[in-house]
Amino acid sequence: MILFIAKVGQLVYSIWKSGVSVMRAAAQVVHNPSSPAQVAVRETQRTITNVWKLLTDEQHAEWGLIAKKGATRTNPEGGIRALIRTPEGKFTGFNAFVQSNQLAQSVGASATIETPLVGTLPPSGPPDLAASFDGDKIIVTWGDIPSVMPSQFVRVWMRSEQDMFHKQFVDFAPGAAKTINITQVRGENGTLIGMDFFKNTAVLIQADTVDQATGWASNPSLTKRLYLEEPAP
Repeated sequence: MILFIAKVGQLVYSIWKSGVSVMRAAAQVVHNPSSPAQVAVRETQRTITNVWKLLTDEQHAEWGLIAKKGATRTNPEGGIRALIRTPEGKFTGFNAFVQSNQLAQSVGASATIETPLVGTLPPSGPPDLAASFDGDKIIVTWGDIPSVMPSQFVRVWMRSEQDMFHKQFVDFAPGAAKTINITQVRGENGTLIGMDFFKNTAVLIQADTVDQATGWASNPSLTKRLYLEEPAP
């Protein structure tokens, strides 16, 4: 419990019930950013939020189920919460609705996804998966995905064949992009690892397709083995 607090200049002094005195710098005034890109993001957020307010209680409940869907023993791929690595209890139906629609609009979706179609068939997988190494990055490519929609993403994972680290989510890209570059991987302790660490070792590149319109369903994963050999000078 704080017994006393005072501000002098840019310093804030406080005395806690335990007798401990604390001094810290006062918070600086942060001006609202207003670049065109930031204005567009806020406008998109406002539009999506307004649509949420118009949804029915039943639709809110369905998004609540999507928010709780994560990786389990029977569903190792997980749902949207697992995809963006949000812990259980920190993600609501509103969060799931906003996140899904922001991702969809970022790749060209024009209509708002109002109801997650959970239980539908998973989207087609990325065909002709290939991976190459140019010394600085791993380049993952795939062919045309049948009936690909703007709301579909290819989700890429990477694992060390020598067990330097376990399977890690790397990133996801629009299915229609047909390529993604890997420049670093987050290790088991959260440390970002660059490609130099993996040179002259083998890694496994795994990819599948997710679609927020189907509750982030995913097809059986594809895996490619890649030996990260230093390119000849």
